[in-house]
Amino acid sequence: MSVLQAFQGWVDDHINPIVIKELRQAVRGRFLSGVLILFLLIQIVTLGVTLVSFSFSHNTNFTEGRDYFSALLFILLGTCLLFIPAYTGFRMGSERTDHRADLLFITTLSPRAVITGKLTSSLLLVLLVYSAAFPFMTISFLLRGIDLPTIFSMASFSFLSILLAVQWAIFLGSLPLNRAARLGANIFILGSSGMIFISTLTTSFSMMYFGIGSYWRSWQFWLPAISTMLITLMIVGLLFALSITALTPSTANRAYPIRVFSTISYVLTAAFTITSSFLLNDMLPVAAWGVSMSMLLFISAFVSVSERKKHTHRVLRTIPQSPLKRTFAFLFYSGSAGGLSWTLCLYLLTAGMMGLTLKMMPYAKNHSDAETLILVCIGLAGFAFAYGLTGQVLKKMLFPKLREHLTWLLALLVAVIALVIPPIVGLLLGFIKQADGYLFLMTPFIFFEKKYVAAGAIAGGIWGTLAIFWSLPGWLKQFRSFKRSEKVSTPPKKVVSQEQAQAPETAEDAQVESGEESEKPSEKESEQVDGE
Repeated sequence: MSVLQAFQGWVDDHINPIVIKELRQAVRGRFLSGVLILFLLIQIVTLGVTLVSFSFSHNTNFTEGRDYFSALLFILLGTCLLFIPAYTGFRMGSERTDHRADLLFITTLSPRAVITGKLTSSLLLVLLVYSAAFPFMTISFLLRGIDLPTIFSMASFSFLSILLAVQWAIFLGSLPLNRAARLGANIFILGSSGMIFISTLTTSFSMMYFGIGSYWRSWQFWLPAISTMLITLMIVGLLFALSITALTPSTANRAYPIRVFSTISYVLTAAFTITSSFLLNDMLPVAAWGVSMSMLLFISAFVSVSERKKHTHRVLRTIPQSPLKRTFAFLFYSGSAGGLSWTLCLYLLTAGMMGLTLKMMPYAKNHSDAETLILVCIGLAGFAFAYGLTGQVLKKMLFPKLREHLTWLLALLVAVIALVIPPIVGLLLGFIKQADGYLFLMTPFIFFEKKYVAAGAIAGGIWGTLAIFWSLPGWLKQFRSFKRSEKVSTPPKKVVSQEQAQAPETAEDAQVESGEESEKPSEKESEQVDGE
């Protein structure tokens, strides 16, 4: 009994307060109880209809269990994907609104604790719904037509989709938006949850009718399953880090959790895809991973050019004093040069690992396609830095009053100009049919034609390299200023001359200091005058 009491005390001391708050409000409200009662009633009716139809049918194909499980999966996904993400996202958005500040935003809880509590409480509600559904799902196995590996595979895949939808709703709810934008975000939460519901249901039915459970002892099952799990968890983790950033003050080191998580995800996915390529003797996993990472790093370059160039005292106080640690911290801390350097390092690592894998597997399948995709990765890296750094140059020369966080708009403008102007010029000059592919030479769209991939990689590489060398002095300047500082910014003091400091502030103070009595009679003297 003492062990249980000690464990209960440990849980009481370490449990997240947001979890207690959310679960208490969910239990006291009518929404959760209404959804659960409706969910159980629908399952009971479905079970009754299935048993009645099974007793009167003479079908020897034994598909009643599979059909019954399909109906239960539809009900489960409809409940967990259409109600719980909307409930979580709407509550998070209402608490995030400026005119209705919740207590959790004025306490000492960290943004990580807030997002963790929201996600944990939502997943506990999902598990509550799952616990109400699993007893009915076991009956589908007794009705035949479906095996246990398929049941557990579909339930696990559905849980990953629900996890993604819930974290996506939390991220949209954590954004600081006004009332109109908040309404649009709520509608987007419902729409995205519906899209995830349809895609998950379609994929689950396809895998179930394909007989995915019969492959659970082979790599044909586990490699796609582990890949799906890693990709989903990576997206969920990225949304989790972005949600923390949305709640973090702008003066803090907001980019640090995102870059740390992205680096860890990069290493794990690289190790998994390279191992998969060696096991399957196929270059397709590594090539697909390289192109996917290049696209994500393309977005990272646009975000990095919009970061600040000067660090706040709040960030400078946390910089390590060791030169080696300071160099690594420069890559992960908030800052334009640090973010671009981090993106460049990952681009170089991606191309290097793809090239090294090609040399180690010269006779693997899809070898020639992987060589082409390496050029695509190089071209995407070049265009990412070309657009982003050119946008920075335009801001410095033409729009110096534009805010730093809007620099990505200029980078996007450069990309649109590179996409639109060459075809218009070619159309006016009359050679658009003779050289239609080269008109998109300065855009990533040239990589859709295999014969132009090399030319696009060269063009993007040259433009990006020139932009990097042009911006290199600014990067070095930011790196030299990236030093630890213990200074605390204080408001400037008012400069007062010596004469003003010695002079009295009021006329009464001057009379007191000079020893002169006030001409105004006191209260006793005025009473004597009135009496006479």
